[in-house]
Amino acid sequence: MENLSLSVPDLLTTVKKFVTADKHPQLDQMLQRYLQKELGKQQLQQELRNVAGRDALRQALLAMVPQIDELQRKRELMKRQQAAHLQTQAQQQPGVGGQGPGGAHAV
Repeated sequence: MENLSLSVPDLLTTVKKFVTADKHPQLDQMLQRYLQKELGKQQLQQELRNVAGRDALRQALLAMVPQIDELQRKRELMKRQQAAHLQTQAQQQPGVGGQGPGGAHAV
């Protein structure tokens, strides 16, 4: 199944565009620690706020709006496909109350 969330590497690459170059090594280190599972999502968010600042994060997220919109579109499509699949399965189930194959008794 396709991952339908923003990738951390993409986010950090975008954040780099909105911070000074002296913060890039800290962001690279943060990414490595995250990828090696030394840093959880909440810790990453906190450190990202501390290193990059709210303004840079806001700018980065605004720059990523097209990607976010595409993810949302894919999520909605997947929900519709799942609903259609469940509806198809429900229609293929034998009737309730003994009306399905072998359910009626001949006397």
